[in-house]
Amino acid sequence: MKIFIQIVLILTFTSYIHAEDVNKFEETIILKNRLLKLNGSGTRKVTIFGVKAYDIALYLEFQTQDTKLIIDKMKTKKVITIFRRDVRREKILNAWEEGISANYKDLSKFKSQLDRFLEKIKDAKKADICEFDFEGSLLSVIYNGKKLDTFDSIEFQKAILSVWIGKKPASESLKQDLLGENK
Repeated sequence: MKIFIQIVLILTFTSYIHAEDVNKFEETIILKNRLLKLNGSGTRKVTIFGVKAYDIALYLEFQTQDTKLIIDKMKTKKVITIFRRDVRREKILNAWEEGISANYKDLSKFKSQLDRFLEKIKDAKKADICEFDFEGSLLSVIYNGKKLDTFDSIEFQKAILSVWIGKKPASESLKQDLLGENK
């Protein structure tokens, strides 16, 4: 029992120390000559202990909480993720597969793009940055400043965004953060 109490105290103290240890995102960015505004940002927490996996920001042409508008209508947007710890490839693959399949039962419209995307995933290191640039029907994935691939599929774009702000997001509180509801 004494060891359990010590572990809880250490975890609580460590969480308190790092409570402000969050990546700060710019309020505005430029994507292909378009000014995008920070719609919201947050931290993806995993496990029952709330382990912080990555920080994330959603940039849009104008701020809104309307997920249908963001996913279906907005042509230019950007998502930036910054890993807060090392994450094995298998865990990342599982997260993508679970997040997309939770929102889409029929993957046939973008299966080839999804397979190509998942092939490019590797282990993530603390402070790695993954960016998703949405421009018209194109989705470019940039990892640590290097473009990994570009996909030409509106449906694949929707699937990627649905993981964070879809009807069944990986985290409801993170969805609210990205929509600017928890300001």
